[in-house]
Amino acid sequence: MKLATKTLSILSICTFVGFFSCTTKSPSNQETVVQEPIEKVIPEEPVVTEPEEIKEVITEPVKTEETKEEPVVEIKEEVKEEIKPEEKAEEVVQELETEVVSDEPEVIVNVEPEPEPEPEPEPEVIDEDLQEEYKRSINENTTIDLNTFNDDKKKILAIITELDTIMQNMDYEKWLPYIEKASINYWENPVNLKKASNMLPGKVKMQLKNLNHYFKYIFVPSRKNSHVDEIRYISDTNIKAVQVTEEKDIVYYYFKKIDGQWMLHLPPLDNN
Repeated sequence: MKLATKTLSILSICTFVGFFSCTTKSPSNQETVVQEPIEKVIPEEPVVTEPEEIKEVITEPVKTEETKEEPVVEIKEEVKEEIKPEEKAEEVVQELETEVVSDEPEVIVNVEPEPEPEPEPEPEVIDEDLQEEYKRSINENTTIDLNTFNDDKKKILAIITELDTIMQNMDYEKWLPYIEKASINYWENPVNLKKASNMLPGKVKMQLKNLNHYFKYIFVPSRKNSHVDEIRYISDTNIKAVQVTEEKDIVYYYFKKIDGQWMLHLPPLDNN
């Protein structure tokens, strides 16, 4: 107890002495005294601020790392593509092959679409009059169908039209190519021409000397003002061109088919 009382008394004395000394010291000494507690407080301030700065420093790279994640993935993909030069070489070779192939004519690629099938032609309407004429024109010795008959008739009538013009102009030279060779040989024979001369009408008294006389004095006059209506088959290669009357058919021309062409036949005297 005595020791405690002594200690308290010493502390009280020191406190009084310190207070007195503080009041008696100059201003400069007071500043230094005041700065000492400030120095003690100052270390505490960075302790509070440093964690905030550290947080900011930590969060900023985290953001940058997050933003860099996407391009990193893209760069890796590009690197993977570049790492395979063999595949790129194969692609280049394939491109070159396609370019070489494209230089060739693209017959298979540029195939035109197949045309649509044409509609079947409608059956032709056959004229009843033509059928009746066809029946009159054929006989048991012929094998001509209706289409062949119609085609032959058109050809024969076309030749007769040309002969009409030749006869009007009395053009012997143009008439000759229409005559078959056998008929020319027959009517160039003087014997046959003499027989024909004797058969001329009484008004015409002359001697036929050549085929030109036959053309002028027999062939042309006998067909003056004639009109051919129909044809009649003697056989598949022999035809008569006739004018149809109520009583009978008047024959004006005979035609023979030679090498696929209808030629004019001049009947001999024995068959008149």
